[in-house]
Amino acid sequence: MAISDYDFSQQPIDELKEELYEEIQQIQNQEKIVRPLPRIYEGLKGYDIYNNLPDILYKACEGFEKENKDIVLLGCITVLSAMSHNIHGTYFHRNVYPNLYFALIGESGMGKGNLYWANRLITGMQDRMDNDFEEAKNKYEIDLKKYNNESSTSQMQIDEQGNTPKKPIRKVLFEADTFTVPGLLKHLDENDSIYACVDEIDKIINNSRTAYGDISPILRLCFHHDRLAQYNKTDDQYLKTNEPKLSFTIAGTPRQAQTLFENNLENGLFSRFLVYNNNQKSDRFLNPFERSGNDYYQVFQDLAKECEKIPLMSECEFRFTKEQEDIFNSTFDAVAQEYYKLFEGTATGIRNRNALMLFKVAMLFTNLRRLENNDTSEIVYCSEEDFFTAYYLVIIVMRHVLRSFTEMDSTKDMLGKRRTTDLTKKASFYLELPNEFTRAQAKGIYPSEVNEGYISKLLKQLISEGKIKKLSDGEYKKI
Repeated sequence: MAISDYDFSQQPIDELKEELYEEIQQIQNQEKIVRPLPRIYEGLKGYDIYNNLPDILYKACEGFEKENKDIVLLGCITVLSAMSHNIHGTYFHRNVYPNLYFALIGESGMGKGNLYWANRLITGMQDRMDNDFEEAKNKYEIDLKKYNNESSTSQMQIDEQGNTPKKPIRKVLFEADTFTVPGLLKHLDENDSIYACVDEIDKIINNSRTAYGDISPILRLCFHHDRLAQYNKTDDQYLKTNEPKLSFTIAGTPRQAQTLFENNLENGLFSRFLVYNNNQKSDRFLNPFERSGNDYYQVFQDLAKECEKIPLMSECEFRFTKEQEDIFNSTFDAVAQEYYKLFEGTATGIRNRNALMLFKVAMLFTNLRRLENNDTSEIVYCSEEDFFTAYYLVIIVMRHVLRSFTEMDSTKDMLGKRRTTDLTKKASFYLELPNEFTRAQAKGIYPSEVNEGYISKLLKQLISEGKIKKLSDGEYKKI
């Protein structure tokens, strides 16, 4: 698809409204799920996302199918975003980098094991960093011993100030999943960029109940590369980093995600994640001995070697073209209006951060193209191919984000039983209504125990808000 294919007399989002809004959340109304969520491998509006990916991502995903393929793609995107600290763009007058957060949500057997392959793009590089550190540490200890024991240090290798041998700094790219907040702050200060993967959300939940364990404030600040600082009184240590770059992957069940995010809807932690709900169920046992002909170890070993070149590329600035900026702004202006109509402003953060994530994903794709083409330009513009691939990918992910949002936008009654808020019920009700409908059809959306009075209340509210109009007795139409 070319930019010229767009008719700028209409908002570009109009092409996607049927998919994006009539099916936008596939909301779970406690008793039922309406329709399955869209998948990246299915594409959108006839656009094939996978066949338009940068070469590294295409090869990484080639041997996988369906949901597993989507998980590998989003996992690889998050890993590679941590390695692309050499490209930046300007967003609201500030520098932003490709670093992304990814949350995989699903029941046991949801396919989180596929994140193993995404992580292999980075594990080899971290292993070499660890080996280099051990060698430097051994040399430091030998030099320090000589310095302390010998009267003359003229034959010593000492630091630039002529003092004691300098203790080596551990370089970290792939953070341990048992990290502490002070440890993470230290590593963010000492390294260009960090990637962390926590494959069980309850590790974060349990950590948050210990001293220095709450990761939420760190994640919220790092997403925008805001300054981090923390004082450790015990060690009299002041930890800070001025422009942190963190990429982060988590995986867990819906209940674990509920526990982590339910109290973080308002503070914005949830809205900073690319979310993928893998709720596919199967009554079949997959053959673990099947030999498909794909040597995943070799594929990812070769790709990992190629990925090692990414951090070594020259620095550059990323930009959208004027036409891409127009589509971007027009799209999210339309999204803003629809979000406000459906959620009365409670999902504003999701809209804003999904817009930023689209910019970041497009930036990452562009950096991978730089690697393919050996491009050393100081300023690079997003190609049409990478713009639309990022555009449609994020549009699909937005639906997953919104489903999780509506499921977690809930309260509890006096007995502790979860119940959906009136706002979410109304949004769900409105989305499931056809363009023209009867009162009986409206009643059919809810289970039989919902009384007529509640349906009348919802219909009156939607009429007063200008979202539907009454055509005749018992007949209505969306506006």
